[in-house]
Amino acid sequence: MKTQLIRDALIKALGALNREDQHLLIHDLSERCIASRLALHLQREFSTYYVDVEYNRTGSEAKRLGLPESCVNARDEDGRALVVLDIIVHRRGPEGPNLLVVEIKKVGNPEGIECDRLRVEAFVRQLGYRGGAVIECKTRSGAGSSAWLGFWCQEPEKVWFVPHVDLARCPECGQGFPAPMNSRWHVLMGPLGGPGRGSYYQLPLCPRCEGMRGPEDG
Repeated sequence: MKTQLIRDALIKALGALNREDQHLLIHDLSERCIASRLALHLQREFSTYYVDVEYNRTGSEAKRLGLPESCVNARDEDGRALVVLDIIVHRRGPEGPNLLVVEIKKVGNPEGIECDRLRVEAFVRQLGYRGGAVIECKTRSGAGSSAWLGFWCQEPEKVWFVPHVDLARCPECGQGFPAPMNSRWHVLMGPLGGPGRGSYYQLPLCPRCEGMRGPEDG
């Protein structure tokens, strides 16, 4: 699923939370309670995935994620520091895919959102989640109570590079031009303008004369 679609689905679920669950915000219910309702709305948007709250099987060691001790929010039976996020959208099991992680934070919480942001970023950058969000909630404000997207991050864009470029020279016009070296254009040539060495396949068209042809194999 494309990252933009994941973000759009989260925004739609937030809209449903603000429409249908104002009672939770106005009466300042717990972040865990708010998270459980947002998870319900997310499940409607991600019907073919699991939406889990505090899914502790995904608890990851804070040290491995490079997080400070102050951002630890759980511990295992041996007392090791763990990180467990409020909501995850995924397919259960090691193969995934892992789509989204969400942290909930009420405005005015003395802890602030910095650790939430760091935890979300760590899950996206290091554990392969497509997107991560911190949802901020304004409570006890009557009609002004609401929840909104306070922070968003997503997996880095994939950039593809041409692995190698050789220079070829058109025998018709003498113009030099780059010849990408890939499965189609495998070029083994000497210096620009010099004699070819080894075997090589047909070269790409010369931009100037639109007719360059390289020596045949052998």
